[in-house]
Amino acid sequence: TVEEQAAADPQLVQVGSSPESPEVVDRASGTQPLPTSSTYSYVLYEIRNSPIVTSLDEQPVVEHLSPTQWKTTSISWYQDESDWSVPITAGGPASWTREIPGLLVGPGDAVPVRTTTVSDVRMGDQDISFNVGRTGVPILVKIPYFPNWQATGAQGPWEATPDLMVVVPTSRHVVLRYGVTSVDWLGRAGSLLGVAGLVAISGSVPPVLPASLARRLRANEADRADPDENEGGDDTPEEPQVPRHGDEGFEGGDRLDAEQAEGEGDLPPEREGNGPSGAPRAPA
Repeated sequence: TVEEQAAADPQLVQVGSSPESPEVVDRASGTQPLPTSSTYSYVLYEIRNSPIVTSLDEQPVVEHLSPTQWKTTSISWYQDESDWSVPITAGGPASWTREIPGLLVGPGDAVPVRTTTVSDVRMGDQDISFNVGRTGVPILVKIPYFPNWQATGAQGPWEATPDLMVVVPTSRHVVLRYGVTSVDWLGRAGSLLGVAGLVAISGSVPPVLPASLARRLRANEADRADPDENEGGDDTPEEPQVPRHGDEGFEGGDRLDAEQAEGEGDLPPEREGNGPSGAPRAPA
């Protein structure tokens, strides 16, 4: 089997594996062992001494494929090693052969090209650079393609099966950088316009206060304007008044007022056996 051949190949180093079913991986819990539904699994290998940048012997063929067609065609292309020398690309120079979507082209049916040397390959976090001995020769870069990759000193890059990149050098020194595309700039401009719109709206529309807070603020303004008059804007209940001597409606107060009106300024004499307030006095 392919697994047995890979295990016996000294150029391959296994770096990981997973069950063959994505559903099994999705259902797996992070705190429990990963279950497997069968003995089959995906195994990831590192290929020793495999150059990251290499010159092609055959001219790629261009096929305009939908995302679904690209996936299906790439799998078929990758399963037959004899097709690897003729990559299928999503674009390329006008001189490259155009084929019908989904067609696999063998080495005998492709256009041969003169190879060139690749040297001084250097990789960074977001860039890769290399030198070539001759320009105009298609170069395969074994890095996953994404539209943000931009080439200096070469045409391309174009996506190549299964998910790599191909460039055609126009200079002896080629640099690929992962940069910012027009779509990224458009998204950033839209974000800035959205933020500016929010700032403009927040500055032109006064804040809306809760009704209870608005009433309380109006009442406070009225109190400051006329402290001797409260028009009822304050919802705070008044404190109950404690009756005192002399207050209207208090019986004792009425009696004292009457006595004072008759010229008797002193309190009435104490009754025998009673205290000053008329309360019963305890016997001595």
